[in-house]
Amino acid sequence: ASHPTPATRRSMSRRRALVLAALVACGSAYRGVPQWTRRRSTRLAMAADAVEAIKAGVDAFSAAKTSLDAGAALQSIYDVFPHNDMDLDTTSLDGVTSETKLEAFREIAKRREDPAIWTPETIDAYKAIRSELDPLRTVDLAGYLRFAPFIGGLYYLAALAVQTFLPQIFPAVYVFLAFLFAAPFLFTFLIS
Repeated sequence: ASHPTPATRRSMSRRRALVLAALVACGSAYRGVPQWTRRRSTRLAMAADAVEAIKAGVDAFSAAKTSLDAGAALQSIYDVFPHNDMDLDTTSLDGVTSETKLEAFREIAKRREDPAIWTPETIDAYKAIRSELDPLRTVDLAGYLRFAPFIGGLYYLAALAVQTFLPQIFPAVYVFLAFLFAAPFLFTFLIS
């Protein structure tokens, strides 16, 4: 029987060391369910809870008969959203779609004309929730936003005509038309 040479022994020991290192690395790398999947499922559960809390608050607001009931319902909706850095770590609204937020805000906005539930406190709560649910005021601007592309197109054609036929006044007309197009947005943000 032939005996391995020192060079063969070294290469065998290297192979054994590599195999042993690979086994150790693979064995220590597997620790069950990866951490990111646990975090993701926790966030999804938190988002589902947030959606349910928002819907429950909207339902309570829709059923409110007094300003106290309305204020409590608005407060329960407001409490769902993170308000400081600590809340950002414990609250996940990743799964709460903007559509869900807008639907909730539309339901709240439907009762804007009901005098029985609006006091200065509920108005302040409404404004706070509006900043969370509809920061761009799309509910208030819904009528204008339906026609804004057409109005913008007409303004563009008017600006193009002025640029072609009266180029000396084009800069002033351009600024005027841009202001005219943005006026509903500015008005909505300034009055609220």
